[in-house]
Amino acid sequence: MADRTCQQFQLYAAEANLPLGEVFDTLDELQAFVDGLRDLSVWRRQYADVMRVECHLRPSGSGSVGGWREESGCGIIEMLTPHRNELFVLHEVAHVLAAARYGSHAHDPWFARTYLELVYEAMGSEAYAALAKSFADHGIDHDHDSGIPSGIVLPREER
Repeated sequence: MADRTCQQFQLYAAEANLPLGEVFDTLDELQAFVDGLRDLSVWRRQYADVMRVECHLRPSGSGSVGGWREESGCGIIEMLTPHRNELFVLHEVAHVLAAARYGSHAHDPWFARTYLELVYEAMGSEAYAALAKSFADHGIDHDHDSGIPSGIVLPREER
């Protein structure tokens, strides 16, 4: 099987031409949307240790970013203007959640699965189906059993 620990460029291609959902013009709108994600059943079930995701507007740069800060139990996302829509915000929040729960980094299968779950719960089944089909079309691995999250060491097989 091909190395699926980083599928960044394939994943970005899979996101192209998908419905973006609601656009957030202000930091207050963005933060309110992200704060509301904590009410989703998937968040309560799987990511209860993530107390908050703090949002920031990023004036320039090569892209939006999201990261997990274990010591505070909080995440942070920084969003460029063209990325301030539901789909891309969920992408960055997925980085936070996948890192917090699985030790995931980059765009590995654990990240992709988390992203799909968030899209389903926040944007609905049609958005989920479109993203899942695009993932399949672009060879994005999102099966938890096919990738090992970073930081987890598997025992050596006995021979």
